[in-house]
Amino acid sequence: FAITGVSIGLFNPNFMWCHIQPGPVECWYDPEIPCRFLDTIWNFSFTFSLGWILLTFAVIVVTNTLICLFVRRQEKEMEKYRTRRVASEQLKDMEKKTSYARTVFVQSMFYVGAFFLCWLGTAFFVNEYITGVEPHPWQDLYVCVFNPLQGFFNAFVY
Repeated sequence: FAITGVSIGLFNPNFMWCHIQPGPVECWYDPEIPCRFLDTIWNFSFTFSLGWILLTFAVIVVTNTLICLFVRRQEKEMEKYRTRRVASEQLKDMEKKTSYARTVFVQSMFYVGAFFLCWLGTAFFVNEYITGVEPHPWQDLYVCVFNPLQGFFNAFVY
C-alpha cells in the first residue's frame, strides 16, 4: 500500500520525516501554492497509517484467542484417553502444576501485552497527527523507547 501512496503523490516531507500529508510542503504556509489532497488527506492517513495498526491489533488478539481455545479444546479431548489410575495420579500432579492450556494462555497474553505496550503509543501518536492535535513530549519519548524494545520483549516472552 505504500507503493500506492507513493504513486499518487501522498508522501511528502514534513518536519521530521516523509509522511502522508498535503504537498508540496510550502502549501501549508503560502496560500498561493495549491495543496494536493488537502480535503482527503485525513482519509488517506487513516487508511495507510492508523488503519493498519488497528488491523494488526485485531489480528493478533483474534489469532491468540483462537490458539488458546484450540489448545484448551485439545487438552479436554485428551482427557478421555487417560486411565482412571493414571488420571488420579495426574490429578495430584495437576494440582501442583498448571495445565498446558493455561501456560499457553499466559504466554499468549504476555505476547499480546508486549505488542500493545510497544505499539499503542504509536497508534495514539498517529491518531493525534491525523486529527491535528499536538502530541505531548512524553508520547515522543514513549514511542522512541518502547518501539525498538519489541524484539527484547518478544525474546523475554519466548
